[in-house]
Amino acid sequence: MTTTSQFRAFSVINPWGQCIASGRKTVENRTRQTHYRGPVLIHTSLRGFDERALMNGFVLEALADAPGQSWHRGRVIATATLTDCHRCDGDCSPWAQPGSWHWVLFGVEPLALPVPAKGALGLWVPDAQTAAAAWAEAAA
Repeated sequence: MTTTSQFRAFSVINPWGQCIASGRKTVENRTRQTHYRGPVLIHTSLRGFDERALMNGFVLEALADAPGQSWHRGRVIATATLTDCHRCDGDCSPWAQPGSWHWVLFGVEPLALPVPAKGALGLWVPDAQTAAAAWAEAAA
């Protein structure tokens, strides 16, 4: 049996979180690599909104498919599996930021009812209540 302490989460600002929840953005650009592989919760940060992202055609397409447009902040909005991490050369994804690390996501499932949570920097361990609520919502 998998325990909630084995789950991880990461926080992103919107609209990037909504792009992931839509299933279109399958990589997360990060400055650091991770060796973790497994289930993750996608959490939207309380901090900010990247207005510049709205000039990106890929973002606009993803947002057209995004579940809900309420721009949740401080919420777990999706689940996924982190399957790989590699250094981006700029050609591996339309979401690429050359020189960054790509955290590759598979099986993204948006939550119909986002779960309130306090985020953290980097890859973090959600508390047991948050993890259980998010995975229960994903299974619903």
